[in-house]
Amino acid sequence: MNIVIIHDDRRPEEERLLCEHELSRQGICARGFWPANYIGETVEAAINKSHRQVVEFATNMGWEEVCIMESDVLFPARDGWKWFLKNMPPKGKYDLFLAGTYGEILYSEILGYFYTAIPCGFHCYIIDSRYYDTFLATPADQHIDSAQRGGVYRLCYPFAAIQRRGWSANHKSIQDYNVNLKPADVYGWI
Repeated sequence: MNIVIIHDDRRPEEERLLCEHELSRQGICARGFWPANYIGETVEAAINKSHRQVVEFATNMGWEEVCIMESDVLFPARDGWKWFLKNMPPKGKYDLFLAGTYGEILYSEILGYFYTAIPCGFHCYIIDSRYYDTFLATPADQHIDSAQRGGVYRLCYPFAAIQRRGWSANHKSIQDYNVNLKPADVYGWI
């Protein structure tokens, strides 16, 4: 699995160290930290560009899938990463597989899986190569996550990963996106 971490190196060194600790704790071997693009852009366009650059790279490299994480990712359970991979759908059965979401959680009785119609929160997700072109066609000035439409957006439920409380570039303030989650929503709730 090709894993890339997006990190804004303008953030305090502590954030990168926390992420490195989290990766080590989970046994995740990432390809490295990908620099976030925040200079001279709106926040939406910058975050959009940061994620799109990883997918463009994955396309050029011919990767069948890529896991993208933001450096504020947190796996509450000791085996959260393994849980995420264990619940990963088979190839061709998803466009995006999200480790968690802050949007609507839906369940299909017929299909037997959790999904969301509009993703919200790209702190940890896997994108299948069949969806690369659609992803890259997302308008550059929109939120890269909630601008996705028409794909199969499967959820790992309960969520394997959440966003660590901290600075939000979107809101330009300290945020805890997890306050509305229920303990049952998160695998290994802290």
